[in-house]
Amino acid sequence: MRFVFEPVETKADIVCTWVSDQKVLEIADAVGVCSRQANHNNYLTQARIKILTFTVNGPVSPSLGNDFRKKFLQEVCLHEIGHSLGLNHSSNEKDIMWSVAHWQPVTVPTTGDVAAMASLYLSNVHDDISAVLDTVQSGNYKAAIAPLNKAVSMNSKDSQTRDTICFCLVTTARASMRRDDYSTAIDLLTKAKTLASASESTNTKNLVLKNLEYAYLQSGNLKGAEELEQQNPQLKTENQNGASFLDQYGLKTESIPYYEKALAAAPEDIAIREKFCFLLVTLAKDEISANQETKAISLLTRAKSMFSSKTSSQTIRKVFDALRYAYQRTEQYDQLDDSSREMNALLQQQESTKSE
Repeated sequence: MRFVFEPVETKADIVCTWVSDQKVLEIADAVGVCSRQANHNNYLTQARIKILTFTVNGPVSPSLGNDFRKKFLQEVCLHEIGHSLGLNHSSNEKDIMWSVAHWQPVTVPTTGDVAAMASLYLSNVHDDISAVLDTVQSGNYKAAIAPLNKAVSMNSKDSQTRDTICFCLVTTARASMRRDDYSTAIDLLTKAKTLASASESTNTKNLVLKNLEYAYLQSGNLKGAEELEQQNPQLKTENQNGASFLDQYGLKTESIPYYEKALAAAPEDIAIREKFCFLLVTLAKDEISANQETKAISLLTRAKSMFSSKTSSQTIRKVFDALRYAYQRTEQYDQLDDSSREMNALLQQQESTKSE
C-alpha cells in the first residue's frame, strides 16, 4: 500500500485537516476524528480526517517533552489513517486502533492491527460480501450461501467487517424464511450469533438474536426459542404479554401457546383476542386448503368462543365467513344456516350496543 499526495482536495480519496479548536471535532476529549463514505457495496469511496494541533494549552502539556508529544501525535495520525482505510476500534488495548490514546505512545502497527488490515484487503472478504448482497437482491438466497460461508471462514479481525457479515447472514436468513426454509435460516443465524458475540455493537447482537428467536418460533422449535430467551434477557420486554408482542410469533400452529399465554395474562385485552382470532382464521384456511375441514371448524369454533361485546364487526365476519365456507365444503347445510343467523344476530347486537 502506498500513498500519493494529491494537492487538489476535490480529487483526493483521503482529506486531512488540522484544527486548533477541539470543539470542531464534535466529540468530547477527542484529539482526532475520521468520517468515511462508502458505496452500496460497502466499498470506501472517501474519508476525511481532522487532527487537533498541539499547542501550549493542550492536548498534551509541553512539560512532557517534545519527543513524547511527537510520538503521541504520530499515534493519533496512525489511528485516524486506520479509520480512513476501513478499520474500526480494536478490543485489544495494545493496538493502535484501541479507542483511547496511549500514555506510552504506540507508533508502529501491532500484529493485531496488521491482521485487521489483512482481513480487509488480503482476503477479498468484501468481494464475498458484495456477491452476497447482489444475489439476495436478485431473489436467489441459496446462491448467497457459498460466498457467505467463505466470508465467515475468513475469521475477520476487523469489527466492522464482522458486523457487516452478520448483517448479510441476517439478510439471507430472512430471505430463506420467506420461502419457509427455516433450517437454512437457523443455520445462518447460528453462525451470525457466534460472530456477533464478539461484536462491540449492541444493535448487531440484538438484530441477530431477535431473528434467531423468530426463526425458532416459526420452525416450531419452541424449546430453542425459550432457551435463547433465558440466555438473553433483553429478548424479553415489559410488554411481553401485550398484543404487539405477539406479532413476532407469526401465524403458525406452533404460535398458539404464546397467544394462549398472553390471553391468560390479560383476558380483557380486546387486541389480544382479535389477534388470536385472526391467527385461528389463518390456520383454519390452511386446513381447508389441505381438505381438513373438520380441523378448520374446530379452530373457528374456538375463535367464536373469544368473541365479546367489543369484538369488531370485521373480526366477526372473518370468522363466520371461513366457518360457513367450511360447512359448505362438507355439505353441512343446517350448520351453515345456523351460523348465518348467529352472525347476523351478533352484528345486530353490536349495532344496538353502539347506538345505546
